[in-house]
Amino acid sequence: MAGAGMSKFSVTIPIKTVNESNQRDYWRKKAKRSQSQRWTANMIVSCALTRIPRGNLIILLTRIGPRKTDSDSVPSALKAVRDGVADAIGRDDGDESIQWNYAQERGEYGVRVEFV
Repeated sequence: MAGAGMSKFSVTIPIKTVNESNQRDYWRKKAKRSQSQRWTANMIVSCALTRIPRGNLIILLTRIGPRKTDSDSVPSALKAVRDGVADAIGRDDGDESIQWNYAQERGEYGVRVEFV
């Protein structure tokens, strides 16, 4: 259940995510990718929200891609998106009032953000 009168919210961000712990890219390339994902998530969620939610939240981040990945890879792939969503709602991603859940499904690359 969403916090303090927040109705269910869902938006899909059209980005490709990768498991950063498995990447062997140069650090600047990784940093640029992470910064871009964080900024994109922040902007799209900020624009889609009609108001900033308060209270306890449950946020489901669903990685969408043509192939499934290991379940322990999903949080790593979505770290920058999680940071961007937290930026959009004005909270730290480590805030104990937020419960982060992760899922994945097959389809065109993207990330669905849901306040459930």
